[in-house]
Amino acid sequence: NGIVYNMSGVIKSVQWNIGGGMIRHPEADPLSSGSYCEDGLDNIIATLEQRDPHLITLQETHEKNGDNQTRMIAEALGYGHWVNDTYAPSHLDDSSMLGQGVISRFPIHGHSFQLFINPNFQIGEEYSHDKGLTSVTLGVGKRAVVAQTLHALPFRRLGVDIASDEARAIFDDMQAKILERAKGHSVLQGDFNIDMSSLRESFPELFEAGFSELKQHLATTPRGRRYDHLLFSEIGLLASGMLKDQLTDHYPIASMLVMK
Repeated sequence: NGIVYNMSGVIKSVQWNIGGGMIRHPEADPLSSGSYCEDGLDNIIATLEQRDPHLITLQETHEKNGDNQTRMIAEALGYGHWVNDTYAPSHLDDSSMLGQGVISRFPIHGHSFQLFINPNFQIGEEYSHDKGLTSVTLGVGKRAVVAQTLHALPFRRLGVDIASDEARAIFDDMQAKILERAKGHSVLQGDFNIDMSSLRESFPELFEAGFSELKQHLATTPRGRRYDHLLFSEIGLLASGMLKDQLTDHYPIASMLVMK
């Protein structure tokens, strides 16, 4: 049934913006959005099977005809616990809904989804669509761990300066909702769409509340941006690395965490 009784407190995780499960051909231009046009769900599943993580957080999952990619991946890997939240039509495929998910070898004892405020930014014919926070409580041995994932607005593409008052209002809403759910042992993995090594300036209240971060000095996308970030509270980081051999438009990040 996929349940793991972990008494060591070590959690292997993978975070991955899977871009609707689309990959590029190995010889295609990684800088062109049009290159990511091949169905790569089997490749994604094979990579996750090889890493064998306890916890997987996914962004840009697709749901179509009542089925979603989080479930497909979880069932293909034999994981017994997963959630998927859809929140907006996909900008990648107009026949699908966009979402995010959590897959776990640990039992999931609680699940919530909260929408962030949407200021309806507009650039050309493009509007900002809804985004939100997925939170679950995992049973890791006798301890509870709150695992969260999110996908923030594409500030650069929408022409929004992350140092502006408009962005500040969004960040304040995001961190308030994160802290509302994050208690004790907590891990937050997501696509923040912020190209900086540290999130401390954008989310100071998270750090004041005890969160630490993996400083992201290396690009997490083939286009050279550091969008994908890892934060944790009452948890230590033993190791982390990007899987740059993957052909999605974000690199997956594999980490090893340990509860304090």
